[in-house]
This record gives sequence, C-alpha cells and structure tokens, in this order.
Amino acid sequence: MQSSPPTGSGSIRTPKEMVKVVAVLGPTTVTGSITGLKPGLHGFHVHALGDTTNGCMSTGPHFNPAGKEHGAPEDEN
Repeated sequence: MQSSPPTGSGSIRTPKEMVKVVAVLGPTTVTGSITGLKPGLHGFHVHALGDTTNGCMSTGPHFNPAGKEHGAPEDEN
C-alpha cells in the first residue's frame, strides 16, 4: 500500500491580507494565490520548518533543494 506524501502548510502575510500556501513534499509543489501587490517583479522564500513559535528564529533555513543563491531559477548559482 502506497502512503500519501507528507504535507505542510503555512501563510504569507501581505500588508492587506494573509494568503494560505500548501506544500506537498515529494516532489515539492507549492500552491497559492497572492494578490494586492504593486506591479513588477516580486520574490518569496519558503522556510524548511513550519514552526512559528519563535517567529523566524524557529522556522529553519530557507527550503532550497536546488542549492541556489537568491535569484531566478535560470541563474547559474
């Protein structure tokens, strides 16, 4: 019997609203909807842990399976 992949959830806070984001691990899929941003490019990151008991101090490092520095996926590093 095949088990379901682990799942996690979190939220994105914007000045006007909060957006729910759900990640299904294996391979990772992040879904969500972000509205109300000014036109232009925007970035976001996902933390490895869902523990928000101590703010950013307990959320762990950025989830980064490709080992990239901050930047676009097509960047060399």
